Amino acid sequence: MVRLILIRHANDRVRDVYTFNGITNNPLSEKGVAQAKRLSDYLKKNFKDITRVISSDLKRAYQTASRIALDFNLKVEKSKEIREVNFGIFEGLTIDQANKKYKKIFEKRLKDKWNFRIPKGESYLDACNRIKKFIDELILNHKGEVIVILTHVTIIKVFSIHYLGMSIKKTDENHFNNCSVSVIDFNENKKPLIKLYNYYKYLSELK
Repeated sequence: MVRLILIRHANDRVRDVYTFNGITNNPLSEKGVAQAKRLSDYLKKNFKDITRVISSDLKRAYQTASRIALDFNLKVEKSKEIREVNFGIFEGLTIDQANKKYKKIFEKRLKDKWNFRIPKGESYLDACNRIKKFIDELILNHKGEVIVILTHVTIIKVFSIHYLGMSIKKTDENHFNNCSVSVIDFNENKKPLIKLYNYYKYLSELK
C-alpha cells in the first residue's frame, strides 16, 4: 500500500476574492504562513510516518511544503507535473471579469471543463495527462511510503475525477479551502481508499 496525502497550498491572496490564479506565481500571504504552520502541526500530530514531501514548483505550494519538510526533517522534492492548471487568457481575472470579457469562451468551458482548452491555457484533460504518469509511478513503485503531495485546487479536482471516479459536478460542489487535506490509500491492486477528504476543520481557530 502507498498513502498519498494531497494538500492544497496555503493562502497566497492579498484579498479574499477568487481569481483564476493558475501559473501566476504568488508567494504566501501572512495568513498563508500562519496556515502552513497550523497544517504542519496537524500533520505532526496525526501522520508521524510521512516519508516524502513533493511539491508543485510554484511558490505558494513550495513555501507551504517547506514548512512541513522542516518539521519532518525532510527535503522538498519539486515537480512541474503537479503545478496548477494554466488558465490561459483567464489568468488573473475574477470569474465575473472572465465571463464579461470572454463570454462565449467562458460558457463553452463551463459546459465541458474536461475537454475544453482555454486559449493559451489547459483543459482538465490536459492536466490529467500531465499528472497521470507522475501519480501512477508513485502508486506502482513506492509501496509502504506515506507521501505528501503539495499541490493546487484544480489538480486535486482532476485527481478526484480520474482516480476516485467523482464527477466534475461533485468536485465543483466541494469548497477546497487552503491547506485542505485529503488522504488516499492505494492497495496492491491500485484501488483507492479514501481515508480523509477535503479536511480543513483544524484551521477553524485561525483568524
